[in-house]
Amino acid sequence: MQLQYNLQKLQKILRDFHNATGVSISLRNTDFSYVKLEVEAVSSDFCMLLRSTPGTEKYCPDFDRCLFEKCRQSKKMEISICHAGLVDAAVPLFHNDVLLGYISLGQMKRDTAFSSIYDRIRDYPVDMNIMEEYYNKLPLFDNEKIVSIANIAEVLAKYILLENMLQPSLDPIIEKAVAYIDAHLAQELTLDQITKSIHTSKSTLYRSFHTHFHCTISEYISRKRIDKSIELLRSSADLSVEEISRKTGFSSATNFIRTFKKLEGVTPLKFRKLQE
Repeated sequence: MQLQYNLQKLQKILRDFHNATGVSISLRNTDFSYVKLEVEAVSSDFCMLLRSTPGTEKYCPDFDRCLFEKCRQSKKMEISICHAGLVDAAVPLFHNDVLLGYISLGQMKRDTAFSSIYDRIRDYPVDMNIMEEYYNKLPLFDNEKIVSIANIAEVLAKYILLENMLQPSLDPIIEKAVAYIDAHLAQELTLDQITKSIHTSKSTLYRSFHTHFHCTISEYISRKRIDKSIELLRSSADLSVEEISRKTGFSSATNFIRTFKKLEGVTPLKFRKLQE
């Protein structure tokens, strides 16, 4: 999938984030490679040594892959402790359910004492005196501040997408289908209706959705309806589950509740209570 970047705006906003928080931040592609931005270079001496030492250089990429994969599956920000004891976080960048990449941030230490991570790295083929020196230079973050920084990164991700700093180049068939689905989400949607409205074949539409969204058309519609229902659950406390199911195009409240629980892990009413 081809992506369009506003590199100038991306570099500025990521650099501002780093300057304000002191946290390393980068933009990653879906294959976890770096998007080439100047801010990518803000990596600590501690991490640079681990990444460049034979025998330890694979640990950081392996950890990144696990964190990004967890992030892709949950479709939300994830925080984790890396193999060397530092805290990292990742935020997925989704556009219309298409994964465009990730914001990666981290190298945050939670403890001033080098002994707190020594057991994790003592068998690494690196000079422990140098590692301790580099560790001591890392800024210290308490848990509350780490969560706050990660939450700000989530807001930053939404802003990047809102300002179209990063966006996919969708083919015309997908653009027309998505627009039709959005306009008729509260109504019954059939494959025949969609293909006739955008003048394409069923097989072409199937292939396009699998290529761009990695799901079927019905799965995409269900996800969009659930996303809309989440908005209503958060903003319209006076609406019942039955009313929300009608406004989002579900055939029945039972079908809505079943689909919501499958995708979100809780019932709509439980989700609403969690927001209070």
